[in-house]
Amino acid sequence: MRAEDFDQIVLDENAESNKMLSVKAEEYAGDGDRLENFKQASGMLSVNPAEALMGMLVKHFVSVGKLAKAPHSVSMEKWDEKLRDIRNYTYLLKAVLIDIGVK
Repeated sequence: MRAEDFDQIVLDENAESNKMLSVKAEEYAGDGDRLENFKQASGMLSVNPAEALMGMLVKHFVSVGKLAKAPHSVSMEKWDEKLRDIRNYTYLLKAVLIDIGVK
């Protein structure tokens, strides 16, 4: 793949991730704390919010791992959704780490 093609993928995917994060914010946080679900999960599981988030992220890795065994079994649209979920969880993890005071 040419460097220019790869760079375009990165630009396009960042834009799509931003869109997805905005949609999910409405769904999961409303007007409240964007990290509320991770904080609630952390309390339920007696772990810190970063650990709670990682527990939720594992589900996405398992799903992608299954798809990777037969990559042509689903559309690129499905791949995009799964990969964006994982990417967005890394952004959410960064926010959680800042929120809990990691310096």
